[in-house]
Amino acid sequence: MIEFSFCKNNVKITVDKRTTILSIIEILSEYKKRYPRLLSTYGNKNYIEEVQREFKNYQDSPIIQKFNTLLQQYDFSFSRPIR
Repeated sequence: MIEFSFCKNNVKITVDKRTTILSIIEILSEYKKRYPRLLSTYGNKNYIEEVQREFKNYQDSPIIQKFNTLLQQYDFSFSRPIR
């Protein structure tokens, strides 16, 4: 679940686990409510549902709370720098 790797026609695509954990944090946080278009389900609905199911016990964890604070206090978005 944490690292994704795919190989086809001698091309290997790997998603770094740091990127994966950030997407998990986004899914569990208030990010989707604040930026619904940035976390749309463009063909990844199963992934989002799996993350929500597997990590639901971390919904109230300190890292998710801190991320929500960044969203609220600093208008944080991955599409631009923090103000």
